[in-house]
Amino acid sequence: MQNYDYIKMLNKKVELLANELDNRDYKLKVSNEIDFFSKIPNREFVYQYIDDCISKNIHIGVMLLNIDNFKLFNDIYGYLVGENLLINLTQELLYFIPESNGIVAYLKGEGFLIVIPNVSNEELDNIGTTIIKSARELKVQLPNEKEIHSNVTFSIGSTIWDGEPNVTTLVIFNQVYSALKKAKIEGKNRYIPFDFDDNNFYNKLENDKEFLYEISHALQTKQIEAFYQPLYNIKNNTIVGCEALARWRHPIKGLLTPDKFIPLFEQFGLITELDLYLFEENCKNIRRWIDNNDVFVPICCNFSRLHFFNPNFPSMLKGITEKYSVSTSNFSIEITENVLLENTNTIIQHLNELRSYGFSVSMDDFGSGYSSFGMLQNLPFDVIKIDRIFLSHNLNDFKNATILYSIINIARALGMLTVCEGVETEQHVEFIKSINCDIAQGYYYAKPMECAQFEKLLSKENNSGEMFIKYSDIGKSLVEKIFDEFFIMQDMKKLKSNVTEDIQWSDFYSKTEITSFAKIIEHFEKHIKGKKFSILYKSITPHDTDSNLLLISGEAVLSDESAEYQKYSNFYFSANCIISENRLLLKKLNLDLIKTAGYINEFESYSIPKMTNTHLDESNILSQFYSMLPVGIIRYDLFGDMIITYMNEEMFDIIGYTKEQFFGEMGGNLRAIVHPDDLDFIYKKSLEMIDTNKIEPFLYRFIKRDGQIVTVMYTQCNLYAIDGRAIAQGMYIDINKIKNLTEV
Repeated sequence: MQNYDYIKMLNKKVELLANELDNRDYKLKVSNEIDFFSKIPNREFVYQYIDDCISKNIHIGVMLLNIDNFKLFNDIYGYLVGENLLINLTQELLYFIPESNGIVAYLKGEGFLIVIPNVSNEELDNIGTTIIKSARELKVQLPNEKEIHSNVTFSIGSTIWDGEPNVTTLVIFNQVYSALKKAKIEGKNRYIPFDFDDNNFYNKLENDKEFLYEISHALQTKQIEAFYQPLYNIKNNTIVGCEALARWRHPIKGLLTPDKFIPLFEQFGLITELDLYLFEENCKNIRRWIDNNDVFVPICCNFSRLHFFNPNFPSMLKGITEKYSVSTSNFSIEITENVLLENTNTIIQHLNELRSYGFSVSMDDFGSGYSSFGMLQNLPFDVIKIDRIFLSHNLNDFKNATILYSIINIARALGMLTVCEGVETEQHVEFIKSINCDIAQGYYYAKPMECAQFEKLLSKENNSGEMFIKYSDIGKSLVEKIFDEFFIMQDMKKLKSNVTEDIQWSDFYSKTEITSFAKIIEHFEKHIKGKKFSILYKSITPHDTDSNLLLISGEAVLSDESAEYQKYSNFYFSANCIISENRLLLKKLNLDLIKTAGYINEFESYSIPKMTNTHLDESNILSQFYSMLPVGIIRYDLFGDMIITYMNEEMFDIIGYTKEQFFGEMGGNLRAIVHPDDLDFIYKKSLEMIDTNKIEPFLYRFIKRDGQIVTVMYTQCNLYAIDGRAIAQGMYIDINKIKNLTEV
């Protein structure tokens, strides 16, 4: 529907431009052509305006205006004052350019583009020099309501088109941009017209024309490839993620690195198309890895700042992941800190929306510009990637080391992972270990490599994951037999060959623990035989361990047709499986009939499927990032009774259980360790957040394995698993740890 509306809007736009070129008022009616912040035309509109002037042979003068040292101005006075300056500048330029004589457009990072029809060289020069002279008189409002002169200066480049043939909008923009660059080089605070006798410009233009023709076909012919550079956990040297980087496999020039072609994609307005193309290629690769049961890790994807001026950007990315049925949790969206210099509030909204969909978000090149620690407090980042410039400096320098150490510790306190970029030597490695950085990226570990090579590297360095995948499938089949043959068919003989002689069955509901196969049969005969069960829903999740033990936990919702009062029986279960001689044997079965299964009726909106749901395991991919976070992370399956499908290491520390203890003894039943007085409250609160999709942190208590009570702050959001299931992800913070940190 969005695409249809967009096409419809474009058609309307063409029609209006054809009939009302000189009518400036209509321009403000087309929202997609108006910059949200400045309320004046944007790049798309002004480019179309120039195109139409050329087609109608309307001669034009063009100026490109840029504020000198605007980043420094923002750093001194703050972004709100910077925004105030832009608003005042907009009004000033509109004053110089009467409505009937031209337009002023805001080009985000490039500045303002002014287009004036039927203007002479002398008139254009007069306007440019007048703007330069009046610049310092611009006033801005400070937060304390004091008004001051900005004292900023402008650099301006200009050009004239007086009807020369074969001139395009792109050529005009290149001319005016060339003039602006010259003004900057010559000291800023000046107006420079374009030199039509500049042979270097025309030589470069010819090269650019050649590239423009080529890049228009590069994406269609799949000449652009995704290369991957691994990210390593510093503590154990395992690959925990990768960054996707573009490479152009040019048919003549060979393999081109981004510095050779990214500026051209930006210049020709194709950078957003390139970003989305690469993201879709990454989704395709994730999908293929899942289908092939290959080991894979989350992918960090770079996006141009231009995407963040598109209100549909987050939903667009989510739509691409849904197209290939891959989880948003497989991706981290990277932006550079200079994006935040333009419209911070809009950026924050986009980042929050991306996170609500399950993406993690990263700030790339942190510290390369004018970032401050204060920004981290207000920005919803999951990962901070520290710019390589810090490691290029003297590591023995006290100031440099202190800054790095401070960044890492502040990020950790805020629940963010840290990545050091540009790790190229053993000295770098030892240094970032000493300051407790989480993840390393750089040539010391690996250069960016093509997809096939990266797959081989992952398979080689994470072969334990392949073993887990192999036995997890066998384990799922074994658990299915338990339900299909034990509960439904009530045939115990078929199970005997798949269990150990000293098999244990812990029945939490009846407070019974049975040892040996014979006694289990006896218990079965007494309590279960004769009942008519049918499975409504079944969720099975395997968990890897460091031993030869495979843990499987899950939930089954059964209909007991013989029951007089209770229609549904909701079981949590865990199975401890021994890996022996390349096969699995059931060692222990924990089974808990949840008395509160009546809650299941509250999930009617989620349509519990009357079928088995053995979903894809995602613990391996999630642990790549979440295992190192200083906050507890859990994931619930929203079907059934909200069984836990993943829990990170920090969460085990909070509840006081190891993975083996929690899934092996408690069956993955988080409610079993919630303080009884808080149980109903948290369930209703969680359901409320699921229904409203509102994130509202609240406190409740756990009873740890040793009997201690821990108070946690909890919040959750609704996401999708790798295979498309609806899940909820919760974040836990130990209140006692926060208090201790505050005291320190």
